[in-house]
Amino acid sequence: MVVEADISHLKLIAEIEKENFQKPWSYNLIYEEFMKQDSAIYVFLEKNQVAGYLIYRWMLDEVELLNISVKKDFRRCGIADKLMEFLLEQSKSCHIFLEVSQDNAPALNLYKKKGFRKIGLRKNYYSQGIDGFVMKLYVQGVQDVKNESGCCARAAGNQ
Repeated sequence: MVVEADISHLKLIAEIEKENFQKPWSYNLIYEEFMKQDSAIYVFLEKNQVAGYLIYRWMLDEVELLNISVKKDFRRCGIADKLMEFLLEQSKSCHIFLEVSQDNAPALNLYKKKGFRKIGLRKNYYSQGIDGFVMKLYVQGVQDVKNESGCCARAAGNQ
C-alpha cells in the first residue's frame, strides 16, 4: 500500500538509502526534501514496514523522479512497479524526467517498461566514471511550451 510519508518514515528511508546506494542521501537531505512544498515523498508499506519509497518534485509542466528504492528484503515483489504506477497516476498530466546510472539494469528495465525514453547522457556522472542516462516519459496530449521568460509552463493553461 502506497501512503504519503510522514516524519516518522524518514529515518527508515535513510536506512534503505544506505542499504542500496554507494552515495546515499543523508537523513538531513531527505528531511529537506520532505519540507519542500514542491516535493513529495511516498512509502510503500508491506507487513507494517516501509518496504520502499518514492521521492519526486513538481516543476511547472514536469515531474522529476528524484529517487525510488526498495528494501533488499522486499525486492522482486513488484514494489518498485507499484510505486512507479502510483507516480504515473499522480502525474498523468505531466511529463516525467529521471536520471539513472547506465549500469542499473533493473531500474533501466523498469523505466523502459513504463515507457521512458533516453533523451540525454551525463558523462562520468557517477563514481568510477559511470555515465548517467536522462530519461523522459512523454504524456500524450501534453505539450512542452515556453512562456515569455523562456521557461516551460504547463500546456493546458494550468499555469
